[in-house]
Amino acid sequence: DRPDRDGQRTPYYEYRDAAMSRCSQFRPEWIKELRLVQSGDPLDPDVQLNNGHLMMQTTLFIGPVDFYFQDRHGTVHRREMNTGDSNFISSFVPHSFTTRDPNTEAIIIAVTYGGSVRRAFTEFTRIGAKQVFSLAGDLRDPELTRRCLLKRSLEAESMTTEDLAQAVAKRVEPGRVVQLVKGAEPTYDELESLADALHVRVSDLLVCPLEEHEEVVVTRAEESQRSARSLSTYRLLPLARTR
Repeated sequence: DRPDRDGQRTPYYEYRDAAMSRCSQFRPEWIKELRLVQSGDPLDPDVQLNNGHLMMQTTLFIGPVDFYFQDRHGTVHRREMNTGDSNFISSFVPHSFTTRDPNTEAIIIAVTYGGSVRRAFTEFTRIGAKQVFSLAGDLRDPELTRRCLLKRSLEAESMTTEDLAQAVAKRVEPGRVVQLVKGAEPTYDELESLADALHVRVSDLLVCPLEEHEEVVVTRAEESQRSARSLSTYRLLPLARTR
């Protein structure tokens, strides 16, 4: 149950666990949308967004489902989804689903997954949320992420910024080292110098930002059909993808 426009808690979703394995990194759930919203307004007071969650999510749509999400600027968007449509939702993106037709079942299969993150849950509980964020950064903010990444690498080598500047003095100016530690974007030559000094691979220091259009990806059934591949016994349709 979630609050409606009158503040009353009324049915919103019906949840059912789907078949899964404890060895899998995927957790599928069958979710029926119970809240009817027909205004087409993403800010309709009957729509209740969640706070987003750590696990990334792929959603498969069955029936007339409305999908809502809030972007990094705080704007709420609405997408009309139908059978065969799919989406990808990044971590911590607030979102919600409602039905727009009282006479047709609206269902989603929400598949959450976390890869290495799920395997590290126990370690996360020992470290605490604040420490995790300060160590990892946020790919929506590449400067912050570069800063956190270098800080983490320096601490692993018990080095200070001054130590790093000395280690790369022949290839990088001391003032530039200070800028890099604060999150400036390095050149490839600078990355090589830092990697050598920190005893890591260059790839360990690369930061690929999460672009705004990658936070939520929506793929329509028509797009999937156009990209379908026919094999001898199957027809494969690609669903929502992200890098």
